[in-house]
Amino acid sequence: FTGVQPNCTPIVRPCPPGFTGVQPNCKPIVKPCPPGFTGVQPNCKPIVKPCPRGFTGVQPNCKPIVKPCPRGFTGVQPNCKPIVKPCPRGFTGVQPNCTPIVRPCPPGFTGVQPNCKRIVRPCPPGFIGVQPNCKRIVRPPCPPGFVGVPPNCKRVVRPCPPGFIGVQPNCKRVGAPPNRGGANPNQLFKPNGLGINKAQRFNRPGFRN
Repeated sequence: FTGVQPNCTPIVRPCPPGFTGVQPNCKPIVKPCPPGFTGVQPNCKPIVKPCPRGFTGVQPNCKPIVKPCPRGFTGVQPNCKPIVKPCPRGFTGVQPNCTPIVRPCPPGFTGVQPNCKRIVRPCPPGFIGVQPNCKRIVRPPCPPGFVGVPPNCKRVVRPCPPGFIGVQPNCKRVGAPPNRGGANPNQLFKPNGLGINKAQRFNRPGFRN
């Protein structure tokens, strides 16, 4: 105490550092821990928070869990992408959806590559084989009295001599009556012989009765 009786007053002594109040009623000063910690200073402990799903470790040091993609895919889950395989030669697209490349055949062929077939063009009449390797058909000439090329032979048309009508070899005298048997002046003449009637004998070259 201080002073003189009867006016004595207690001596006030402050608490040491880290405490609050006055002696002898000192109380430790409570200081909360900083964010991310639990307890009071100086006995602070970090707050342990598990990482969210798909991550490993504890917060704030979370790392994504690396899961490989299934077969046929590239990357890591959940960002998997299908592996793109080009189609083999002669096809377009990506596997397994390949479609054959359609290439037309060159001139003179039909179909599509590689299954091209030569266009068969028959030769014109009078030839055998296929174009361009045509060969002329060799046939014997038409018989005497015919013109053209077999099988298209045509008879040679020769007019009758003066005084006759028709065409050789069927010449008929102008105004001749029907042949009633036996020779008569109006005998029907045929080539390559002699014309004969009752009155006279004809010796016309190229005619016969």
